[in-house]
Parts: sequence; structure tokens; C-alpha cells
Amino acid sequence: AERGLRVVVLEGGKIGLGASGRNGGQMIPGLRKGAKGLVKTFGPERAKALFDLAFEARGVVLDIIERHGIDCDLRLTGHLVGAVNSSDLRDLEEEAECLASVMNFHDVEILSAPEARGRVDTPYHGAMYEPLGGHMHPLNYTLGLARAAVAAGVIIHENSVATRLEREPSIRVSTAKGSVRARHVVLAGDALLQGLEPRVNSRIMPVGNYIVATEPLE
Repeated sequence: AERGLRVVVLEGGKIGLGASGRNGGQMIPGLRKGAKGLVKTFGPERAKALFDLAFEARGVVLDIIERHGIDCDLRLTGHLVGAVNSSDLRDLEEEAECLASVMNFHDVEILSAPEARGRVDTPYHGAMYEPLGGHMHPLNYTLGLARAAVAAGVIIHENSVATRLEREPSIRVSTAKGSVRARHVVLAGDALLQGLEPRVNSRIMPVGNYIVATEPLE
């Protein structure tokens, strides 16, 4: 919308439904797969391109929060991965080395057992600390993002489940009460597409995800 396009969002429920408002809110540099895993799977050049893309996303989110004044309890207090045994610690040391040598990412620190205990009251063998990590309130961020989108001219239709996607003779997305024709469509339903795009149906599977929130660790 900021580039002058007319944008319509078809939201199946209310803004923030599902993982958009109920994710963990972590802002962790990199991807779910670590640097060593990326290099093993894709080779160093492509692995670095993927890592850089993910790190750029962090900057985009921070810019959106600042530009639109989104009150989402942003705290850039870092991210810590604890080692429960000496083998884990060696893996973290190798990960830090890979981040530095392949990704040119040096904002990471290996902590000894006493140093890790100084961060969190858990008897880890050591830890890897990334000071650029952080956390935010995901639902408040999503609601703020929606407000910023509307201010930019985006039209949002809640409770409008997309039931059909047609590409010929032009792109058309249908709901129970109407349809939208567009030049471009972004499918942002994650695992809730409900068969809308057959090409991804076989790649969607249920996964359990659990988060524990403790009292502040001081």
C-alpha cells in the first residue's frame, strides 16, 4: 500500500487469530535451522544468503515498530541457548564459529557455566548468548500492524474465509459472501489454507508447539 498499490486483506477470522497473535513473540537472529545445519544442507554461499535474508527480516520488523509507534512491549534483551552437557557446549562453540566464519555474524558470545548461571538461575554447562535477540507481545504487534495497514489505505475484511482461488482468465479469490479480483495474491494462511492451494496440501502437517513462561529470572 505504501508503494501505491490497492491492497485488500481477506481475514478468515479476527485480526490476530491463530499464530499471528499467539506465537512466542521471540525475535531471534537467524532461522530455525542453525548456521551449521544451513551450511550442511545448502552449502556456504546459499546458507549465508538465507541467513542474511532472515536477519534482514528482524530489521524490517524493528523499523515497522518504530515508524508506526506500535506498543508491543518490545524488549531487546538478548537470546540465550543453554548447554545441558559438555557435548552441547561443544556444539554451541562450533555454531558460534560457523556464524563468524561463514555468516560474518559476530554478535554471539559463548558463556562458561558460571557466566551462564549469572544470566539465568539454571545449572547449565555453558551457553551461547546473542545480544541482538529479543521479545515482543505478538498480538499487540499484529493489531498495531493492522492499524498501520489501514492508515496506509489497506481494506481489511474480517470473517472472510477464502474458499476458492481461480487464476484464469484472471485471479479471483472467492468467499461465502463475495469475491476479489486482483493482479497479485499472497497466500498468508500458513497451515489454515484448508485446501485452497493444492500444491501445498501435501506439505502441511500438524505439529505440537508449547511455550512456558516463568516468573522473571533475576
